[in-house]
Parts: sequence; structure tokens; C-alpha cells
Amino acid sequence: MFETRGADPVFVNCFRWWITVTTMNLALALDTAMDTTQQAPASAGTDLELVAWAERMVMLGQGRSVPELMVRLHQLAGSEIDVETRYRILRAVKRPLLKVAAAMTKVPHRGRTSSLEQRLYDIMAENLHRLLEDIDRGRHGVSDERQEQRDWVVRNLIRFLQRELFCSVVAGTPWPVGVWQRLHDLFVYLVFRGNVQLYGDRDDCEATYAYRWILLLGLVAERLGSMAVNAQMLRRIGEIAGECRLADADGTLGEYGLILVEVGRDHPPRLLAGALSDGFRGWVLRGPESLTALLCGAILD
Repeated sequence: MFETRGADPVFVNCFRWWITVTTMNLALALDTAMDTTQQAPASAGTDLELVAWAERMVMLGQGRSVPELMVRLHQLAGSEIDVETRYRILRAVKRPLLKVAAAMTKVPHRGRTSSLEQRLYDIMAENLHRLLEDIDRGRHGVSDERQEQRDWVVRNLIRFLQRELFCSVVAGTPWPVGVWQRLHDLFVYLVFRGNVQLYGDRDDCEATYAYRWILLLGLVAERLGSMAVNAQMLRRIGEIAGECRLADADGTLGEYGLILVEVGRDHPPRLLAGALSDGFRGWVLRGPESLTALLCGAILD
């Protein structure tokens, strides 16, 4: 960390100005690169070139790597490559991507609704979703290796969506557009594929727990405000997520104080004070008394 105590005030102010300008220039350069890429996507290159590029990303610094990383990941999402190569690339790029993201600005650049960090998580999630589709569409059988790859993809897809939403909580900014909907769609897809179950022994599988954890995070942030989400709150959310259950909405008309998970809305769960008067597409999130205590500071709708 840069030490400012005892330094010339003029030098300190100049240094801070330089940091600000550098961050702004990085954001502007990235915006230009992204706009160009979205207008005319380029070829992602050969499989070997992509793998070699992903490995080189570990050696690049933030200022040099961010624009290239974003552009190449956009290219990768639209490229036609085999499942094995796409999987190897995404595994190779995950660690350097997280290192680069950790050093990024947490506040959206002017004119943008998402920060650089969120946009990087978003394009990684897009690539993981493409890989999940390729795996499920392909005729790869049910080998143990392929299942392990699919499990890795699902686990990391949920985590990158989680990271993208958590950034908004940390920065106190609006939810990124479309991310809650993508999360709901993913979980509905996993339910229909039989990968997760809402009842029985598989109710506590990793994907189901992660989904409940994110739902609770969104609910708390909406009801109590992002400032309420501190380390202690995150621990409580983790504990309660293990005790919550997603239940069918059938038979809930007339019930009071329900937590509705509306999978057709790009929004976190919402808490009702009155009785449920209309049906909806989704689930009811039922939790222990500690969940009620957690939300006791919120004013119900």
C-alpha cells in the first residue's frame, strides 16, 4: 500500500490524481473495446491459440489484461469449439480472471449500470452457460469425467452470478439487469433436468443451498439495505440457508407473510405482509424462526 504519511502534500495530491485518471482511462478503453467487439465479433482463433492465450493471462497485469480479457471472452462465447477445449480454456482462465477482478473498481463507470468487475463476471457466466448447453446438447454419454466437468460448470456458473449480485450489495448500487432472471432460469433448468430436487435427500445439494443463500442475500439487501450486509450478517445468512426450504406455491393462497420466489421476475424474493391473493410462477421460501428474526427490522410491503 502507498504510504502518504510525511510525504509532500502536493506530491500526494498528484499521485491520487494519477490513480483516478488511470482508472478512468482503463474504463474508457474497455468501453471502446467492448463496443467494437459487440458490433463485429472476431474469430476466437484456433483451439491451441485460445488455450495458450488463457495461460498467458496469468502473467499479465491488470491494465494490460482487462480489455483483452473481456474482448477474448466475448469472442469465446460466440465461437464454435468442442466441449473439451472450451472446458479447458475456462478452467485455465478462472484463476487469473478472479485475480484481475479483485483489483477492479467497485463502482460503475459513468453511463454504465454495472462495474467493470461485474461485467467481467457476467461474460464469464455467459461462457459457462454456453458450455453447460454444449454439454447437455452433445452426445457424450454419462461418463464420470463428463459428469465431473458438468458439476464444475454448474457450480462455477452459480458462483459467478452470485459474485455479480454481491458486487451490487457491496457498492450499494442497483441490481445488474437480467442477472436475477438468469439465476432463476438456471435453477428452474436444473430442477427440470432432475439435477436438483426440492424435496428428499437431494434437497441439500450444493446447487440448491447456493441458490437459497443468494435468495436470502437479495432478500436481506432489499429489506434491510446493503449496509446491513456485514460479516456477521453473511454468517447468519449461511446458517439460515441450510434450514430454509423451497416449497410449491400450490395451496398457499390466503397465507400471510410469505416469501415469494417469482422465477419469472428479474428480482430477488419479496416478502408479503398481507395474504397471497393471486397465483404466481415460482416457489415459496420457508425458513425457521431465525429468518423472521433476521428480517424483523424491515417494514413489510
